[in-house]
This record gives sequence, structure tokens and C-alpha cells, in this order.
Amino acid sequence: DAAIDVAMMNRNPQKYHAKIRRWDGGAAKLITDDNAFELEAGIKVRFGAGNGKFRIGDYWVFATRPADGSVQPMLNRLSPPMGPQHAYCALAMMTLKKNEDGTFSHQQERFNDCRHLFYPLRTKTPAIHILQTNWRNDDSFSINDFEAGLEFVFDIPPSTFSLSSGNIIVTAEISPNLGDKADAAERSMSASYVLHGECHIVSSAVTWKPAINSATFDNFKKLVRSGSTILIRVLLKGHTIFGIAGQTIMYLDGQAFGHTASRELSSPKAKSRMKKNQLGSPQSLRRIALQFPTGDNGRASDFESWFSLVDVDPTPAKYPQIKTVTFVKEKFPPYQVDARRKEPISLSSKENIYKIIVEFDMDVNGDTHSLGVVSIQPTSLSTPSARRFDWPDDPNGIIIDGTVEVEKRTGSFTTIQSKPFGKGKYLFVVVGEKHPGLPPIRANGYLLDGDFDDREGGDYKLPFEIT
Repeated sequence: DAAIDVAMMNRNPQKYHAKIRRWDGGAAKLITDDNAFELEAGIKVRFGAGNGKFRIGDYWVFATRPADGSVQPMLNRLSPPMGPQHAYCALAMMTLKKNEDGTFSHQQERFNDCRHLFYPLRTKTPAIHILQTNWRNDDSFSINDFEAGLEFVFDIPPSTFSLSSGNIIVTAEISPNLGDKADAAERSMSASYVLHGECHIVSSAVTWKPAINSATFDNFKKLVRSGSTILIRVLLKGHTIFGIAGQTIMYLDGQAFGHTASRELSSPKAKSRMKKNQLGSPQSLRRIALQFPTGDNGRASDFESWFSLVDVDPTPAKYPQIKTVTFVKEKFPPYQVDARRKEPISLSSKENIYKIIVEFDMDVNGDTHSLGVVSIQPTSLSTPSARRFDWPDDPNGIIIDGTVEVEKRTGSFTTIQSKPFGKGKYLFVVVGEKHPGLPPIRANGYLLDGDFDDREGGDYKLPFEIT
């Protein structure tokens, strides 16, 4: 009927038991596909079949004119709802652990709070609050950034003469890396130092810069590279930091409440440990973030925060790797292979091999247990003296006694009295992981990348056979 204009809506009404109701009253009508419903005076509306979903409150608007009996046509023959408009915001972001079959587990690896927190909507006690800092609480902070200074942004500028080393207290807790030989009590000890500094105020921003020389920061970097931990604690005494607004003296309400967030693993070493799952449970990837702005409607309270110093180089970290392995023979030229070689190595017992030399791509540190040879399947009594050895991957392995030397870019293993290897299958090992009683190869504070995955840590294993 040309006098009746039908509005088509691209929906699937039957599936969702949708109903239509006139805004000015009337009983609700169940919507079915391709059925036209008369509203009044010959005006009909029809919902077409589709894959869309109805939402509560969906509506369409069109005009009718009783004077001439006209009905405003829809712009599209299949018209989506005109409203309401829905707005969304992110409350949190979670990273879930992916299983081997491609599915995701319910175990969270990361959690980030995306909310923007603000003061309670109530009468506030006049006070100064901290809006933000240039570091993240309970996270890593570059030594270079720390040398440039700690920054605080206040909502009201504090008075210059109210800031001093007496109410801005920064301490460094240094826990040195004592190695695997230290007992638990020794490894749990740390030394605490109070760091002096100077404050600079620009508008509402305050910068505290440590008053220590560059040599001290170089020592910090050496300590961090060697595996030591430097924890910085920051304390602002709210009862003695104040500002004046008009005739009112306001003190710092610095109390900051904590909540869960993810760590920012900015150091290459920390990222490598995370990728190799050496940080333990997912809990260790989380931190205690602080809620800003500070304050709990108090007249004065202290601000406390802490972070760990890391040495972030401008260039990516280079982990030590092995370049070549050389088998030294008694009366024949040495046999050298690329360390990344995948093909099996087979050597003759007539060549009297008694020494293996490994070449690193940089100067390394190690000791007499950092590399060795494990007999997997000895077949000859001429094998050099051996003893049982519980290697993590081969509890039945037998370690071959020998002399180990590590100096700069070279490591070597020589059998006792230079006695040749007997017939059998062997495994040449350079330690890159942490195993009990087996100190790994290190360089610049990083473990050997023995499995060539461009990550810190990993034993180097080269199987060979003497026939």
C-alpha cells in the first residue's frame, strides 16, 4: 500500500523474544519476523530478520503529519537503532597465561588497574597533596634517572624553607651479591645509607637531587651489574612540610594507599629472567602501586615509597655466548667446530683426544666447575678416571675428572695426566644456569647464553662420540 510507509529494522526479533510498545501506552506486542505491526491510523512498522541483538532501550524515531497523512521515511530501508548511545571505559587490563593447546587459563600473569581515582566527594580538610612522582612504587628505576633527581608534583606548592634533609629522607639499602657460597644469614643482610640531596622548586613541582658524585653512581652500576640489589626508600614528613594559602597554613597529607599492579621490567636482565620463568610465581611479577593523589582527609601525614635501582644501558644487553669448540689431539692437528653446530660429532680413538678448548665472544668469569665432560655411555676401560655425577638432565651421568681453566675469552678442559678419551659417548657442558655446586659462566654480571636464544642463562651442551 503506497499510503503506508513501512520502517525496516535489521534485527532478529524472534530469537530474542523482542516486544514492541508505543511510548504513549498500550500493551506490549511480541515481535516476529516480517510481520508488520500497526501503530495507529494505518502506520505500520516491520522488523526484518537479521543477526543483530536487541538491547534494552533501543528506539527509532520518525515523524507523521495528520494534516496530509504523510509518514517520514527511514533513510535506510534497514535502519539500525537510533539510540541510546553506549559509552565504555576500561576498568582493568589482565594478561592471561596461554596453554600449550592454545586456550587460556584463569591464572593471571599481569593485572593493570585502569581506573582514574579521585578524592571522595566530601568536605576535605585543607592540606597539600602529592599528585604524582617520576617513579613507580615497588618497581625498577634507572640509576641515570635517579641521578637526575626524584620529582614530586603537588596540588599546592610547599614553602621552600619547609623542605630540607630533615623531612625529605632518602635511604639506600644495599644487599651485595655474595655468591652461592654464602649462607642464608649472610645473604639476608644489607647495609643502609642515608643519602643527602638538594631541593629545587618550580611552581608546584619539587625535584630532590642526590648530592653525591659520579663515582658513587658508577659504583652503584657495578653493584647492580654484579647481581647486588639497591633498594631506595623515600620518606616525606608531612607534619613539617607545609605551604601557605592566604592566611591558612596547610601541611602535607601524604598518606598513599596501595593496590596491585604489574611490574615494569625495564632492565634486560629482569626481562630475561621473566621469559625464562626464573622469577617464580606470577605473584613476583606484581607490585604495590600507590594511589594518587595522596591523602585521607587528614591534616598531616607522611608519604612513603620505595623502588629498586637498575642499570639500563642505551644499547641492548649482550649476553656472553660461545663461538667455537676445539678438540685437541695428541699427534694430529686440532679439530675446531662452530659452537652452534647441530650435526653429530664423531672422532676416532686413534687420534688420542685429551683436551677441549672453548672460545667465548667476550671476557668471562668462571671456576673449576664451570665446564666439564660427562660420560653418557662409556664403552672402553681406557676412559680417564671418572666419578658419579648427578647432572640435572642425566642423573646417571659420570663426570670425567680433569683440569678446568677459565681465563678471559677462553675455557679449557684437560683430562687427568692428559690421558685420551676412551671409546664411548660424551657430553661437553659449559654451565650457564644456576645448579647446586656448579657456578655458571658470567660476563658483566650476566649469565652465559648457552642455548643461543638471546636470553640470559642456559647451559651449553655439545654431544660427541669417540669410536
